[in-house]
Amino acid sequence: MGERGSTVISIRLPEDMVRELNSIAEMEGCSRAKVIRDALLNYLKEYADCPIAEERQREKDDSATHDRLMEGEHEE
Repeated sequence: MGERGSTVISIRLPEDMVRELNSIAEMEGCSRAKVIRDALLNYLKEYADCPIAEERQREKDDSATHDRLMEGEHEE
């Protein structure tokens, strides 16, 4: 029944989180494992985007600093 190339892991969750997990799985008509996999996948996608967003912000900040420096040169 397991997926090929998958690894079984074990985690401890607070009871309130388990209740919410059970509720979501029941509403979605799927297993708790699927809810956890989907949530983790979404988290990992978001996490993977962080370095890209940080680099874009750095570039934006560098550009703004450059623009301010250039404006200062023209004021002299």
